This record gives sequence, C-alpha cells and structure tokens, in this order.
Amino acid sequence: MVSGELYELCQKVFLKCDYFANNNAQGLRNLCRPNDELNHLSFQIKDGDNSIDLVISVLAIILKGENDTDSWIFPEFVKALKRTISEGDARRIEFDDLLSKVQEYRNFIRTKQPKIHIDKHEIFNSVIEINFKDQEDNIIQAIRCQEKRRRKAAFLVNGYDDRYGQKILIERLFRKLPEFINGRKIRIKLDGGCEISHFWKQIAPDFFGSEHLPKMTQDMQEQVIDKIRECLQSQNLIFIFYIPENLLAGFLTDLIQHFWQPIVDRVNHQDTYLTMFLVEHNHKELGAKGLGACLASDFEDEPSYPSYPLYLSQLSKFSSKHLNEWLDNSVKDEKIRQNLLAGMQQRNFVDKLLKETEWGIPELVYKKICRYFDVSWEEIDQCQIR
Repeated sequence: MVSGELYELCQKVFLKCDYFANNNAQGLRNLCRPNDELNHLSFQIKDGDNSIDLVISVLAIILKGENDTDSWIFPEFVKALKRTISEGDARRIEFDDLLSKVQEYRNFIRTKQPKIHIDKHEIFNSVIEINFKDQEDNIIQAIRCQEKRRRKAAFLVNGYDDRYGQKILIERLFRKLPEFINGRKIRIKLDGGCEISHFWKQIAPDFFGSEHLPKMTQDMQEQVIDKIRECLQSQNLIFIFYIPENLLAGFLTDLIQHFWQPIVDRVNHQDTYLTMFLVEHNHKELGAKGLGACLASDFEDEPSYPSYPLYLSQLSKFSSKHLNEWLDNSVKDEKIRQNLLAGMQQRNFVDKLLKETEWGIPELVYKKICRYFDVSWEEIDQCQIR
C-alpha cells in the first residue's frame, strides 16, 4: 500500500478537483471512457454520498497494482484530471507536485523489487511462439507438398501494418523447418521507384560482390540465374523481399513474371529448396487489389503454384485464446512464467496484457512482455532476427 502521507496528499488534491468537489461520479466516468488505459474505470466508479466518499472509493480502485510500476493506472488518472484544469490555474501546480511524489514512490518500489535475470535469447525464443499457427501451418504444408515435386515455394506474408509480426513469422520458420535452417538468405528492401530492369542490378551484388558485377544487360540476368542454379546445388536459397509503401504500380507483378518465374522454370535441383517471401507492411489490401491474378490461393491443386506466390491469410491481433495457449503450452521456462504472472491469475494477466497493447497488436505485446524483464524489444529484435 502507498504511504499514509501520499494517500493524504491524494485526498487533498482530489478534493480540489471539480469532479470530486461537486461529487460528480458521472463526470469521472465520462473522463475515463475515451482513454484506453482508464476505460475500465468507467464501469467501476460508483456514485458516492458525498465528495469525500467519492474520493475514498475512487482511490481504492486506482491505487491497486502499485507493485506493477509499469502498468499502474494511478499516474495516468492523475494526468487525466490535470488536463481538465485550465492553464494558469494554481491547482495544476498541486497536481504536478502529486505526480512528482508518485514518481518518487514508483522509483522506490522498483528498487525493492527483486530482478529475475532471464537471458535475452530465452525471452525471444519464448515470445515468438505466440500465434501465427494458421499461416505457419499453411507454409509448412506447402513446403511438404513440394518434397516430391519442384522443391520451390513462394508466399505473400501480409499484415495491417508493420507491427503485426511479419518478420517474426519468417524467423520462426527459419528456426523450425529443415528446409530453411542454415539456408542462404537474401534480404532486400525493394526500391519504391524501381523498375524490373533495374531490379537485376539491385540483386546482383548478393551473388557477385560489388567489385565484380556484370554489365547491366540481358546477359546479367542469365549470369544471376546461373549463380542461383550454382547455389542450389549445395544449399537452400531463400529470397525475402520487403515491399515499401511507395512501390511503383505493377512492379510486383513484373517481379513475379520477369524474375521469379524465369528462375522457377529454368533451375533444376533435387535436394535443396528455392523459396521466396514477399513481405508487405503497409498495403492493407495488397493481396486482393495490388496483385490480383498474380497470387495463388491454393498450393496443392492450383497449377499456377509455385510460379505465383501463395496468398497467406492476413496476420491479425493476438486474442486471449492465443495468449492463454502460449502460456499453457509454449512458456517452458518456469522463471519466465513466474515473472510474467507475478502472483496474478493467468486470466487477469492476459486481460491486462491485451488492454495495454491495443488489444493484442503483436509488436506491442512483444514490447510489453520484454518490459516485464526490464529489457528492450528493439534490442532483442536487432540481435536475434538474422
């Protein structure tokens, strides 16, 4: 519990706020409703008999959870109240003083909490197991279907925006599938204004090095295909092409027809796999409108596959079902599990995690989980995704 001094300061400052001074519980509910972090308070704040009763009942709600200093809603509630007070009003100074005292208290709590050291690799290996099962299963089945066929595969991985875990899905596959493990990966962010005639020049350094590039002619294409054919004699080859927001209209169709299909038609290999991933982050309906007929909807019965990439279902937000399944089946390390739940019931943890991540946006979930271990998702991301 917070100290008696801090509690008394809260009462004093709140009673000077119009909502509490006028015993306006409905006004407080309306204040909380548009704020994602405070929205649930609009259902919890009850009418009080008088101003002090309202202050005490609200404090009983918002002071809970102070040991989880990153998610404690009390500071956000104080900031929301402060925003309702006009500039120049002396009461704003008192709210600033209260927020300063709250920050001091949070810092004190943090110093008292024992730190559980978890290796960054363990954290990453755990969080990348959340969801994406439908897309992963589709990719695995398409790869298995090619074992006795052409050993070539292509996919369009797509999400609402760049926070939906496109890179994580591909990284999971690289760790799980023998067809990808230790394969040669060529990652290229496509040039937004590039035409297909210049794409061959963009990809050539990955096969020749920048000092021995062939001239920009039709012969360059032949030489690149020869290098691809040579590579496939000894190792799997995976192209990962990231699609920029400002991509020239029609470029992806040209890429499929004038880069991917000539390679599919002209390279033969028996023991290795050739795979292409098109990864989009910003084109909300690219698969349906931007590529149209240049996508396959089925990997088994559609004759156009793998000459045309398989359109995977769009990556979505994590649901409570996904997170519960992850906690039940994929969090093998008991230290990780204990630190995440920290005495909470699993259901409460999942509800809280969803509420704090815009209801399950994957990258926000990754970041929030990492914060429980006092590490940065960006730091883990950069060192783990190869």
